[in-house]
Amino acid sequence: MAAPTFQQSTTTRHDCGQIIEKSNIYYNDDESQSEAAPTQNSTPEDTDKHDNHKNNEVEIENSPLIKTNSTSPCTVSTTSTTNFETQRIEIDIEKQRKLLEETFKDNTKKIHHFSICKDRCESLSFEDPQSTSKNKHRFKHSTLMDKNTSFSQDTGLWWLVYIEQEGMYCLLCKNHHNLNPKNKDIFCMKPGLRFRKEAIQDHSKSKVHKAAELEENIQRVSPFQKEVNNRKEYASEVLLIAFTSLYWLAKEEVANSKFKSLINLLEVVGVSHMKHFNHSSAGSIREMFLSIGDVITEDLVQKVNMADSFGLMIDEVTDISLIEQLVCFIQYVDRAGCPTIHFHFTADLLKESDSADAATIVKVIKEKLLNLGIDISKLRSLATDGASVMTGKKNGVAALLRKEHPGIINIHCICHKLALACADTKTELKDIDLVQLTLIQLWKYFQNSPKRTAVYLKLQEGTKYLKLNESSRKMVAKRLKKACTTRWLSFDLSVQAVFDDYAAVLQTLSQLSEKDTAAYGLLKRMKKTRFLGTLYILKCILPPLSKLSKIFQTGNIDFSSIGPSIQYTIDTMEEISKSKQPLEEMKKDLQDGKLTMVTKEFKVSDTDFKQLETLLTKYVTALKENINSRFEDALSVLKAFDIFNPVSLPERTDTEFRNYGVTSLDSLMESFYPNIEQDEKNEIVTEWNKIKYNMLEWKKMIIDNNNSSDLSKTQMMLKMIKSVERGVIIGVKKTDLATCDVKVATHLKQKLKICYAGLFHSSAGPSICMLVREVAVCLI
Repeated sequence: MAAPTFQQSTTTRHDCGQIIEKSNIYYNDDESQSEAAPTQNSTPEDTDKHDNHKNNEVEIENSPLIKTNSTSPCTVSTTSTTNFETQRIEIDIEKQRKLLEETFKDNTKKIHHFSICKDRCESLSFEDPQSTSKNKHRFKHSTLMDKNTSFSQDTGLWWLVYIEQEGMYCLLCKNHHNLNPKNKDIFCMKPGLRFRKEAIQDHSKSKVHKAAELEENIQRVSPFQKEVNNRKEYASEVLLIAFTSLYWLAKEEVANSKFKSLINLLEVVGVSHMKHFNHSSAGSIREMFLSIGDVITEDLVQKVNMADSFGLMIDEVTDISLIEQLVCFIQYVDRAGCPTIHFHFTADLLKESDSADAATIVKVIKEKLLNLGIDISKLRSLATDGASVMTGKKNGVAALLRKEHPGIINIHCICHKLALACADTKTELKDIDLVQLTLIQLWKYFQNSPKRTAVYLKLQEGTKYLKLNESSRKMVAKRLKKACTTRWLSFDLSVQAVFDDYAAVLQTLSQLSEKDTAAYGLLKRMKKTRFLGTLYILKCILPPLSKLSKIFQTGNIDFSSIGPSIQYTIDTMEEISKSKQPLEEMKKDLQDGKLTMVTKEFKVSDTDFKQLETLLTKYVTALKENINSRFEDALSVLKAFDIFNPVSLPERTDTEFRNYGVTSLDSLMESFYPNIEQDEKNEIVTEWNKIKYNMLEWKKMIIDNNNSSDLSKTQMMLKMIKSVERGVIIGVKKTDLATCDVKVATHLKQKLKICYAGLFHSSAGPSICMLVREVAVCLI
């Protein structure tokens, strides 16, 4: 590009830079005042010179960096000469301020510049020596506002910068790193200290300054520089959108391999500056993923450390890669008094050990808490699935932790307790176990063959005498449910599915048994009276157990409601046993009910009914004994928390009020503070007697507002007094969900570290807007 041309008039000199796209110099529209076109008397050299000059002219487009409004206070009037006039255009003040901040980003002292001082200050501060100097040629703040001294007409920038306690700098020379061959880095790397107005003007006329002006104009027209500037301008926004997109994938549990495709989609639908995002490699995505996880972890650790206590839920899982993992959730009470639960960590138990025994699990828990900076002395409860390695009296995980921290209470997950109690009962009674085995085989028989399933669905419609369209047929035709020993409610659903369409199942097996021995074997087993009677018994007994399991799986169950819920379920089953409800329903259906079409297949005798009555009694008795034996130990401490239930609190005038809760309080102190001194016990009792009066005041408010809250009455009371009780965990349903996620994710052969980070994001991460802005700002 050619250098700027200058023309000298008889009275004054005018600078007219070459016309550059998006620059700040315009030629006048009046061609008679601009470069004269070659006339007929012009020489060929004049013609070539004029053509070359016109080829260098570029029509200026509207630029967001430049103010072109002639009425703007930043626009300078023009001065006419014989051949042309120069229009001085000033760069927007905010753009100049941004350039100033980027150029002097490492400076910590006070800066003075036209863009800063125009509306803010009129003098130097008292800390600067120049403000109190009596030297005639000291630096004057007004110099910054003098357009003839500190303004570059060719670039539209106010170039003079003054830094207190240092000196003067040239914004253009420093930005482009231009050095003077004589005084080298003065005005660029080192401050100028000659404050005479003539010295400042000499710098503005120097070759190095003119070169900086030229570089500034060239930079504005260069497509490469435009791309660099555009990328720099949108860097923060691009990172924020990228992190938001990646975090959204994690929250929605979408494969992180879709990240690059999502970024491309954003660019297609209009977020054009996403083309500047060039960190889509697997390594970059991994670092972004883990960075978000680190932010979530830091926030979680901070909240846990602010709590008075916390509890852990742990469970073991072996994924598809045969790595034995420990999955851990953490529960605590936040500063608002609300119980909060989050996914905490996963760890490879066999990474540094040969066996996943209790000692290894305890070691892993301690190391994880220590590395995260969580005080293990605040641990108040440990919830497990009841495996011997977890609950062993001497060498279990809970026992080992209690040796160092006696205040820990071990909670065997009540959902697992109930499932194990039912499982124990099935193994004790062969008839119940045989029905479950048959239902599993029946489900597999149809599940593995679309042809068999089609036959079953067709016969199912026929037994209901329906002629339906395709959509309605799908609603009526029900498939069998899988009975799985590791899923708490699956047995009930499987029994209900076979019970509802028992006739259709028999007809299907009968039709298929002619050519299929498996169908013949299932048909022979299901046509027995004992099987049908057992199915009726399970159909009546399992729903109360499933309802109890659902109650235990709710997030807001009160400790005080565990015992009554169990007792209600037991009483319901005993009532069913006494009334012989299942057998009465069976007799009715065989005579004139849903089983009339298959009645000829059965020969029911009085002996069969007596055997079924005995089975019903044994089944209910076994369930009752197993449930009581598994819940007896845990309920003693959990029932003690009933003293915080406002409904149980007597009125102050009642005789029971004085000693209310004292016995339960002793039980809690023995569990959490076994080595407490008697004086401290008396102090706690005294404090409890005072809290009872506060609870009386809160009681009416809690009962009135309970319907509008997701918390139970006891939880609302505990929220007010922030008891340590909320650190105790009564279930590990979330750990089971996490183990499923681990198995599914590793089945897809993802990197384990990314897998667990994604699990952390989806389960423990906050909303997208709360998290990603913090992460992106930190990484910019």
